[in-house]
Amino acid sequence: MQDLRDFSLISMGELLHDDALRQSYMEYIQACLRTDEDVSLIQDKLDVFDGHDPAGGPQNIKGFIRLYQANAVRNRDIFVLTHHPTLKVLGEAGFDLNWDIHARTCYSGYDFIHPDCRRRGLGKVMMALRLGKACDEGIDEFELTCSRLNLGSYKRFKKLKNSGLGRLSSDESGKVVLSVDPVYEAQVYYEALNGDEFCVSPEWDIDRLLAHP
Repeated sequence: MQDLRDFSLISMGELLHDDALRQSYMEYIQACLRTDEDVSLIQDKLDVFDGHDPAGGPQNIKGFIRLYQANAVRNRDIFVLTHHPTLKVLGEAGFDLNWDIHARTCYSGYDFIHPDCRRRGLGKVMMALRLGKACDEGIDEFELTCSRLNLGSYKRFKKLKNSGLGRLSSDESGKVVLSVDPVYEAQVYYEALNGDEFCVSPEWDIDRLLAHP
């Protein structure tokens, strides 16, 4: 279990003012692009700003961040997961905000953990910090989704549901949806995510599990 106080979610704009974190962000992007998995979310971000590839150097990453801020999708915020003791960037997450006259809803755009830092519990850290930030921002409802094949995320969803902190359903595309009313600080969610393990067999049936959430 990690110490949540060692981590923060900061806006991409803050990288402009911190040389060490900006360098670490370049290294994170490069590590993502070296993997064989689908990194379309990362690659699309780079393709939008051709000529501002973070691999090009410190000045290019500054231009990349400024252009990304200027051209970002309306109501989408990008936050970077940082580790205070090492000044390292370990991932990033998107927040899509939906405003209306009745409520403020936040949809989890995406999240991505540094390829070299997987299986260290950082998914739990990221989820707890995202929900804590949603609470700080006064978001009324926070929705996260995951593929039916993503057992790791589903286990985290189920733990929050079992702790009375969220509701499970599925959307029209078949993805699993966790809805949370974010009224607690991040540590509350983190402790729930590190509660008793939720175990399923290799032949787990998500339709059956969702039918009895």
